[in-house]
Amino acid sequence: MTTDKNRLDGPGPTHLPENEEAYRLLAEDSLPSAEVVAKYPMFFLAWAMLADDAFEAGLL
Repeated sequence: MTTDKNRLDGPGPTHLPENEEAYRLLAEDSLPSAEVVAKYPMFFLAWAMLADDAFEAGLL
């Protein structure tokens, strides 16, 4: 049995589906990142922006 894949490299990358509506809401500033997180909890960019806001506010 031969394989061409190097198993020491680990698994391949995980690609999440794009969420155009969440991107649009963040770009237009029509909703704060906390509300985008509540509406789209699997949209990790909104979580990162929420963490940045908390850090800048001195909450972290």
